[in-house]
Amino acid sequence: MTGDPQAQTEVLLRRALAPLLQETQEVPNTIVQGAVRQGRRRRRFRRAGIALVPLAAAVAVAVTVVSIRFSATSPDGPPTDTPRTKGWQTVAESPLSPRGNPTLVQVGEDVVVLGGSETDPCPPTAFCALDPDDLADGAVYDPDRDVWRSITPAPIRLTNISTASSGNSVYVLTHPLSGSGPKQQLWEYSLTEDRWTQMPAPPQPMDSLVSAGTDHLVAYVTAHTKTWTADQSYDIASRTWRSVPRDPLAPSEDRNLIATESGDLVVIAVDRHTQRGKPTWSPWRTAQWNAVTKTWKEVPTPDIVDSGPTWMWVAGRVVNPTTQTIDLGKRLVGTGGIFDPADETWQPVPSAPVGPEGVLPNLDSAGSGRVFVNDQILDVRSGTWTQAPRPPTRFPTQDAAAIIVNDRLIVFGGATFEGSRGTLTNDTWVLPLLATTASPP
Repeated sequence: MTGDPQAQTEVLLRRALAPLLQETQEVPNTIVQGAVRQGRRRRRFRRAGIALVPLAAAVAVAVTVVSIRFSATSPDGPPTDTPRTKGWQTVAESPLSPRGNPTLVQVGEDVVVLGGSETDPCPPTAFCALDPDDLADGAVYDPDRDVWRSITPAPIRLTNISTASSGNSVYVLTHPLSGSGPKQQLWEYSLTEDRWTQMPAPPQPMDSLVSAGTDHLVAYVTAHTKTWTADQSYDIASRTWRSVPRDPLAPSEDRNLIATESGDLVVIAVDRHTQRGKPTWSPWRTAQWNAVTKTWKEVPTPDIVDSGPTWMWVAGRVVNPTTQTIDLGKRLVGTGGIFDPADETWQPVPSAPVGPEGVLPNLDSAGSGRVFVNDQILDVRSGTWTQAPRPPTRFPTQDAAAIIVNDRLIVFGGATFEGSRGTLTNDTWVLPLLATTASPP
């Protein structure tokens, strides 16, 4: 047998140890690869390294297999729900340096971490005017295997960007800078080729980028100011842009454009205010774009008003999870809602139990049918809230990034503080959402 020694070791271990698991197929990757890593740590001599890896790996796997069989078959064995499946936990060390405000993007089952800044963090109660020390590097994290790998640095600084993913690629839209700065750019990073490629930029500056179906991106502006600006659709295969027809809400402000897996679009926005004396609260309006008929349709929207956080796409619905209500004198009005584009229906956000506030930094995120906001987790399908556990003392208090992938809330980077002195971190924290406890009514 020739080739990579680690690959040889894994093949031999699978063949030798499958009977111990009473299986005829294969030993799980996590067992074999973990054992190989343990075998490597047991090496003592450079020349004998390759010979010692299989031996140490075999011992490690044997112990692991026996432990698994014992815990699975013996009622007196250790519990199968180990501490690693509950609460916040740090995972494998990242190859990236400590940083604040990185960007996290899901690609398949992986999380791509891009850029951020190494600038000293600003205390939460202070105003800092610092020269940014922006980064262009990145890495990919596999949550299932708890493995990191570095990627080729980007040709641009990866801060203040908008991202979207399609297939095995991440698309990065730079911020539309004014004055003498560089023009807006669009870059594609291919995970399979580990390569950055510059793509045609939108014909006019856009603010944000989203994936629409499997073959398109849509770039849009978050507000129509002096004139109406057409949103832009990008065909990935042909690398061409075209204008999206004007939606029935335009001109509008606080625009949230959400793209579905089918390529349909939903725009939720408020009317643009052209006169002085802007009202305190503005009602949301909704419109849908049908990717098949290529037409817009305004959808009646319940009496809810503009407030944070933003609208998110999760569980086949457009969700603003805020439960705040506003007293307009004659009536109470909500600020959040749940819209189902399939049947054009609205539902209110379920009432959230009162819990501790401000324990976690701003980690608003959505995925796996859930939304995380204000230290709580909303299961969109069941309408139930869950209180996130209190994090450890060294958990970042600001400038961290979060994403939900495969029932895990993953947090990377950020800063911790002792008084006014901040320290950047490159720790990765994971909270298994299935192991959290539902909040009492």
